[in-house]
Amino acid sequence: MIETFHKIIELRRSVRKFKPGAVDSEVLRKLIDAARLGPSAANKQALIFIAVNDPSLAGKIFETQKFAAYLAGAGQPQPGEEPAAHILIARNRELEIAETIRDVGAAAQTILMGACAYGLGATWLRSFDRPKAAEILDLREIYVPDSVIALGIPGEAPEVVPIRDGDIKYWRDETGQHFVPKRSFEEVCFLNGYNKGWS
Repeated sequence: MIETFHKIIELRRSVRKFKPGAVDSEVLRKLIDAARLGPSAANKQALIFIAVNDPSLAGKIFETQKFAAYLAGAGQPQPGEEPAAHILIARNRELEIAETIRDVGAAAQTILMGACAYGLGATWLRSFDRPKAAEILDLREIYVPDSVIALGIPGEAPEVVPIRDGDIKYWRDETGQHFVPKRSFEEVCFLNGYNKGWS
């Protein structure tokens, strides 16, 4: 079981190109239920989740989104590559506290990991037209749209590579393969004190 968990962590990458195909409502329900059960600052439970897999609504939500800023427009899914589903995470103005933003991160990671476990591709978006998304989904003013997780059948398999010359920007090569630079384990992980190695 622990091997499966670590494999999911290694496989999970932000997917921005999708293949045609629906995302089942029951899968979406399980993903947001897992997020609902996650940690919550002061146990306020100030988040709500709206899953969207109706093709018409999903298309409208997609139109509010901007993908992959580092790719200057080239990261936006092209026709036929759009996500089939979305999960909107919103904060309740009357319940949230300063730390609620951390709840969003925990919920988003839970959804992303779960999506990977189901064989789906997903990406966490904060660059989207919040008022428009709220209007499309009939969201009451008490709720603040925070993030959207876009999901679908993965149409790409981004690859992790070491950072070179301090450049953390992801890129695509001439074949369209997506590469994601990551800092090394030795650079950011320590045992029993800062700058102490694991050997």
